Amino acid sequence: VGLTSLERVLEYLRIPIEPPPTLPSDPPVDQWPKVGQIEFEHLSVRYRKGLPLAVEDLSMVIPSQQKSAIIGRTGSGKSTLILALFRIVEPEGGTIKIDGLDVATLGLDRARGCLNVIPQEPVLHAGSVKHNLDPFGNVGDEGVKQALVRARLPESLIDMQLEKGGSNLSSGERQLLCFARALLNASSRPILVLDEATSNLDVTSDAAVQGLLRSEFTGKTILTIAHRLTTIIDYDR
Repeated sequence: VGLTSLERVLEYLRIPIEPPPTLPSDPPVDQWPKVGQIEFEHLSVRYRKGLPLAVEDLSMVIPSQQKSAIIGRTGSGKSTLILALFRIVEPEGGTIKIDGLDVATLGLDRARGCLNVIPQEPVLHAGSVKHNLDPFGNVGDEGVKQALVRARLPESLIDMQLEKGGSNLSSGERQLLCFARALLNASSRPILVLDEATSNLDVTSDAAVQGLLRSEFTGKTILTIAHRLTTIIDYDR
């Protein structure tokens, strides 16, 4: 048992260290990004050495302030593309640029700070709704209440105590809370990424979320991974 524990410790010691969160060369927040255009230039990604490429020599442009959908069969590299955009997996080759700036040249927090994400599985912790939406107290009660109302939820929800994973809410309510969180960050983040964010919702809830996207995220670059064609039927690309 002791040797097994030692093996695990040594394994963690060999894990590569992430890049620094910020760099002196990072551009000021008010100067970059401005519009949120994404460019993939000959991007190749693999999860670790020895594995086949999950994305191979991909080049495309996601125009700013448009809604673009990524569709494809399981294993085609859709989610890998999002992981590379957030620099959770670093590219094997090629570049990802936002508003003309290579994100690999930025501090990790700075690169991710311009991106809003709503994942397939909502990330919610045990505690109040307020703490889940505004854990650092940046906007205060009134701002959280406004975000809840804009996300089609009652403002009285602010003091509700959530169980781990939001298990005491419905699937639709959990996802709408994630939209409320994204709304609180929307002013400084011109890009919204949805990774099959409505795949666990019924058709009615999915339609409500799509209406929310059209009304509350206008002027944002929206990048969506989806399986239901009805979800992205009115997208630009």
